[in-house]
Amino acid sequence: MKMTVLKSLFIWMLFVLLPHICVAQQWQISLVDSFPKSDAAIKIGKGAAIDTDFQNNIFVLDRGNHQLLKFSLDGKLLDQIGGFGRGNDGFDNPSDVVANTSLDVFVADYYNRRVVRFDKNLNFLSQLTSELDPPYDFDRVLSVAVSPQYGLFLLEDRDNRIIKFNRFSEATAVLGGMDDPYAQLLEPTDLALDANLQLYVADPGQQAIVVFDYLGNYLRKLEHPAFEQPRAISFDFKNNLLVTDTAKRCIFVFEKGLRFSGIIDAGLLHRDIVGAVKINAEKQKKQYVVVLGNNRCFVLEITQTSP
Repeated sequence: MKMTVLKSLFIWMLFVLLPHICVAQQWQISLVDSFPKSDAAIKIGKGAAIDTDFQNNIFVLDRGNHQLLKFSLDGKLLDQIGGFGRGNDGFDNPSDVVANTSLDVFVADYYNRRVVRFDKNLNFLSQLTSELDPPYDFDRVLSVAVSPQYGLFLLEDRDNRIIKFNRFSEATAVLGGMDDPYAQLLEPTDLALDANLQLYVADPGQQAIVVFDYLGNYLRKLEHPAFEQPRAISFDFKNNLLVTDTAKRCIFVFEKGLRFSGIIDAGLLHRDIVGAVKINAEKQKKQYVVVLGNNRCFVLEITQTSP
């Protein structure tokens, strides 16, 4: 009986743990910069989300000051918008920002129950509000994902559902609600679309990433034995998935096909982390990851030391 149990355990390790261990890369991580500087006029009150655009500008959502900040990679403040309010240039506890999949910037404005759309210079363009008929009505907005064709997925906090909209802001589908027998979401926190327009949902309640196709059909769950609180996700310019685990203060990296690649340990920062984005620096032949803490961004240079 004991041998049977040991054999079963060995087989489980072979097929479950081994793929996560053998392909893991080793990286040397160094802190090269952080911003805003301690003497800067602008401060981040409470970081909520981070994203980057095609020019490697960094967009930081400051929930504490109800602001959206736009920085260059070297930490220079390029633009800002917000402050507490309900108008075109105000937010109330904003929760997410998307800038990397289209020419515009989208902000999930949590307590104002809307998604606000800006151009790259942060000029107001439009808003998507919750005044819709069931089942497409929504409450507070946790996260948003946008396709290059401006299709939009909205994660709402009341029923842990995702509502899909076409490019004309018309609701077309509901994903992951209590009525979904295969893909109920327990504690969803973040959305991201990959290059193939598959939708990824960070769900720390399941310690997993839930994956749907663009039509809203459930595909799979991405799990890792070391996941604790996978709360934030993003895709880099090579379609690698970055999963920020806020409990472990690290970023899990998965290559195309969702093969585990390695872990970026942000423990050297000695503070909580909120999210992370990878910068396209192929011309410099270097890899940079920008990690958002509660009140500062940290630029890490990543050097591979072994396959």
